[in-house]
Amino acid sequence: MNRKVLKTLNLFHCCSSKGFTLIEILIAVLIVGILAAIVFPNYEISIKKAQLSKYMALVKAIAEAEDRHFLATNEYTPKFDDLDIGVPVFVSGCSLKKQNSGWYYDCNKNGKLIARYGLFNNVSNAQAGDATIRYLHVFKDYKDNGVSFKRGDRACFSKKDTILGKNFEIARKACKSLGSGTEYKGNGWDYIYVFR
Repeated sequence: MNRKVLKTLNLFHCCSSKGFTLIEILIAVLIVGILAAIVFPNYEISIKKAQLSKYMALVKAIAEAEDRHFLATNEYTPKFDDLDIGVPVFVSGCSLKKQNSGWYYDCNKNGKLIARYGLFNNVSNAQAGDATIRYLHVFKDYKDNGVSFKRGDRACFSKKDTILGKNFEIARKACKSLGSGTEYKGNGWDYIYVFR
């Protein structure tokens, strides 16, 4: 081959390997965007499931303590002090609300509810959750806004999350992951799943 041609080929090869072309960068950005669109919702659901499992463990502990108290006294108590467990404070900013219908913790940060848990509805249930998801265990039969709850029922309440202006039904998917239950709407929540 001619030396001039070789020199030209070598020069072209040298210059093209110094960086990425615009098309290569666009393809890389597109691939990252597609992966993020797939991973982000699954990641959010996993986070919500982890929160839900924490709430479920707390509700189970409170419910078992209430059952032990009932066996000893033949009545349920609205007071944590009467139970044989220490009810923990999840996060700073929690305040204990002592009402005749039941004691519960309200946890707020910057004026926003981040957790609520305790005894509710005249000690008919123990529940724990946040603004978008709540789990409860029923002690006594009761009816609330058209939904009938029976002793031993467990329920998961969910609301839509608004993230970046879009509604994601992350909490609903976390509730549905608990198994098959009867689905209701209303009572201030988007979905209620009752498990019997």
